Amino acid sequence: MIETSSAELVRRGHEVFIFAPGYGASDDGRIPPVGGRPAERGSTRPAGDEPRASEPFIYRFPSLAAPNYPSFRIPIPVRPGLSRFVAGLGLDVIHSHTPFVLGRVARSLARRLRVPLVFTHHTLYHEYVHYALFARRVARWWVWHHVARYCRDADLVIAPSEAVARQVREGYGVRTPVEVIPSGVDLRLFEASERDRGWLRRTFGLPPPSRLLVNVGRLTLEKNPGLLLSAFARLAAEEADAYLVLVGEGPERPTLERRAFELGLAKRVVFTGRQPPERVADALLASDLFVITSYTETQGLVVAEALAAGLPVVLVDSPPLMETVRDGVEGLVVPGEAQALAAACRRLLNDPELRRRMSSAARERARELSLPVAVDHLLAAYELVVTLRTS
Repeated sequence: MIETSSAELVRRGHEVFIFAPGYGASDDGRIPPVGGRPAERGSTRPAGDEPRASEPFIYRFPSLAAPNYPSFRIPIPVRPGLSRFVAGLGLDVIHSHTPFVLGRVARSLARRLRVPLVFTHHTLYHEYVHYALFARRVARWWVWHHVARYCRDADLVIAPSEAVARQVREGYGVRTPVEVIPSGVDLRLFEASERDRGWLRRTFGLPPPSRLLVNVGRLTLEKNPGLLLSAFARLAAEEADAYLVLVGEGPERPTLERRAFELGLAKRVVFTGRQPPERVADALLASDLFVITSYTETQGLVVAEALAAGLPVVLVDSPPLMETVRDGVEGLVVPGEAQALAAACRRLLNDPELRRRMSSAARERARELSLPVAVDHLLAAYELVVTLRTS
């Protein structure tokens, strides 16, 4: 999301500087020279040249793998010269996407430079305390109060859904202005002429007549993939040509693979691993239904991507998700029970006319959630916060 919105901002002529964790040994955390504009890391373009108009500048901090979730990186942002370097950029707004390590740095720099701080509340962090190594009740309390304070310290909070906006206003009791801006989908990814619809079946040996249910996301406890697998087991018992495709990676994968084997579904549940955006689009376009069982989404960008691919969606009754998908229009909303999920999937698989209507509605809905629309709202929010700060 940060990548696509930043690219769209740059395309419109704005300068964007991204500070993020590194994922390799080459991200050594050296601060580029101050003066002029910085060189992109890994680029042969010398410092002092103007950034290329087609790309944002990306600076990556050295980082460590989280002990119980190695693919999640913890940045180490303690670097001499960082404040002086950022001060030389002439920023109008500092936009933080986390309230934790780099978010604290963003808050400190915003205060020091007297620049408005915008915070996008992407995640219900208190729902993720099962990753804490100890004292989870204390961790939940601390996370709740830390995020609430961070929202208060921001000049503007962006919520990806009305449900998250209510959490900020009523749950945290925050009086900071809140704007609801759903993350935008790059519809160009789903243009049929650019995609390889045969990639999924070809790569993972799926027979041509089979019908495919797909889910995209991290394979983690909070995404509730166990419920999805249980629902598919019920469906698979009656629909012999149904397959479940899980696009993504995460610590729950070994457990899910073992469970699929125990259910006799090892050949009908496909784990693709993590895939680049282009392959995610290929997988969505090759599928018949999108199914999501997570109750911790703040918007569900993957759901918007499924709509862009023209997929009807079967989803649990999670308020943020229900803002994106209307029951009976773009998909079916059901209680978080395996039997209800299986029944909804069965209904859609066996009703081509209903699928066709929902597919058409899905594409219409995706246009409302497109990247240009989201960036229009984002720029308006930036203008608002700058006006509020200077008035």
